Amino acid sequence: MSSNETNDVDWDQLQKLSNQRRRKQDQDKKKKIDAKVCSIFSSFFLFIVLIPWQKFNAVAPKQDISDVYEPELKNNWLLIGFSEMQGRRPQMEDAHFINAHVEQYFTPNTNENNCLIGIFDGHGGSASAEFVAKKINETVANHLQEYSNYVLGKTEKISAEHLVGELSNLLHISTSKEEQSTRVSNQLKNEDKSSDADEREKKRLGSISRKEPSLEYLDLESLTTAEVLPLLFRDSFLSIHSAIKEQEVPHGTCATVVYLDSSLKKGFVANVGDSRAVLCRNGKAIRLTIDHRANDEEEQYRVQDSGGFIFNGRLNSILAVTRALGDSFLEPSITADPHTEVFDFDEHDEFLILACDGLWDVCDDETACNLVREEFDPRKASVKLRDYAFDKGSMDNISVLVVRFLHPQ
Repeated sequence: MSSNETNDVDWDQLQKLSNQRRRKQDQDKKKKIDAKVCSIFSSFFLFIVLIPWQKFNAVAPKQDISDVYEPELKNNWLLIGFSEMQGRRPQMEDAHFINAHVEQYFTPNTNENNCLIGIFDGHGGSASAEFVAKKINETVANHLQEYSNYVLGKTEKISAEHLVGELSNLLHISTSKEEQSTRVSNQLKNEDKSSDADEREKKRLGSISRKEPSLEYLDLESLTTAEVLPLLFRDSFLSIHSAIKEQEVPHGTCATVVYLDSSLKKGFVANVGDSRAVLCRNGKAIRLTIDHRANDEEEQYRVQDSGGFIFNGRLNSILAVTRALGDSFLEPSITADPHTEVFDFDEHDEFLILACDGLWDVCDDETACNLVREEFDPRKASVKLRDYAFDKGSMDNISVLVVRFLHPQ
């Protein structure tokens, strides 16, 4: 190239083109940075804000999944899911029972079935939990059948009186005619008649809502079926406890049993120990059981009055729970007399959770209900709760049972 050609180069134009190229590169770089910032912000909003908010407010849509459920886990108004895990314990000591086809004892002409379910958390071994799981259906059925025969007029009055007499003998309570003048329903309605009791006595007896129906004042004819059934469940628990003792079944077990009666539109709950039943009604958790633990103040008063003691959070320095089936070597400090609860079915009832303390030690009632509300399928919901408890560090066996109520559209 000649020197004249070189001198003809427009250096100003080259500088201008270079500046334009540099500005475009800067703009492209800024766009990439802006896009990256936007992506980070979107991800933050999605995962930190939006998804947790959606999960918190999520309610799983109703699904027709009954066809994939085994017959023993469903009837025409509910589905049942169950899952369990040995977890971090050296052996599995839990057991359970499910019967979704309990016959109608009080309205035999209806086509709907009732349901009996239970969770049993053994301690010292699985023998007692497995024993109760095998005995509970037969024991409850016999009591329900005997009382329904009386209600339907198939047997004489003496049969039902004998049934209640058995319970009174187990509780060492007299049911003489002179003591039957006051209805037990007064106590079922939580009326406190010990107005002049001192503060310690009130604590010893427990809060009004936690009193158990007493047989001390019993007029069988004046009681409704809904008032008698809790007595039958107490009798069932005490009968099984006696059988454990007689057959020398080792150790003991916590027990939570729920009977759902479609004809009465009521649920009946009985529990000893710290396995729990929680009802989800319209998104709110309602606990139906009492945790009978040694750190409970009311249970401590009861234990002390029976001659026992609490040391290091354990009954007689041995057991963390104060009520159980079995463990007769700790009597009378321990008792098999259950807490009972009755609740009416509501169209807003979504599901029921039964689980051992392997779940409840690391999960509160509300969290459990929120997790289950995200999953309509009760089997998947039970797995979700089980895995949640394990991930949260539960050191116990984990057993979870979920009952999903199927309300008509």
